[in-house]
Amino acid sequence: LTVELDDQELVFPRVAVPDAPVEDRITLANFGALPVTLGRPVVERSQAFSVDDSLCAGSPLEPDEQCELIVRFDPPSPGVHSGELVIHSDADFAPHSVFLEGTGSGSDLGFLSVTRFGRVALVGVPVQRLVRLQNRGPDPAAPTLQITGADAGAFRLYENQCTSVLTAGASCLIGIEFTAVRAGLHGARLEATAPSAPTPAF
Repeated sequence: LTVELDDQELVFPRVAVPDAPVEDRITLANFGALPVTLGRPVVERSQAFSVDDSLCAGSPLEPDEQCELIVRFDPPSPGVHSGELVIHSDADFAPHSVFLEGTGSGSDLGFLSVTRFGRVALVGVPVQRLVRLQNRGPDPAAPTLQITGADAGAFRLYENQCTSVLTAGASCLIGIEFTAVRAGLHGARLEATAPSAPTPAF
């Protein structure tokens, strides 16, 4: 069994998240003297890739015959994704492996900490905390912030260093002020969105 692919690696073009997946094909050829029975190919170490072996299903691959595997790249998040396609068969030197790689474009916003203000002794006395927002995706992000939830009025942004574009890997600080309006638990959510981010950060 021969996998007709340069360097045993399949590299996909950049795919915007969450656009439709892209696909490519791998040709399997039997240049031996005996039929080759193919097992189910398996993608390992990644959920960004899937394989359709319907074009290779059925009878064994006879000598001088070939068939194609359809490999799809559908990144669940921005960034570089890599995996391995393992092709099982009863051929010599089986299983055969093909390394897979692709990049999901976009930004990936995430907060590096969760802010809990703890107990506040007096109603009306503000308490301040800092949280950090990071862009973990490969593309720049221009974040927009808002506070939502039942007790959103008890919290406000007193400092926002996230007013400029965050490049890949960059982070910024956000200051949040909590002022109790009553006795008891207060809860709200700080949300960061960006046009390039497929999902918001909370």
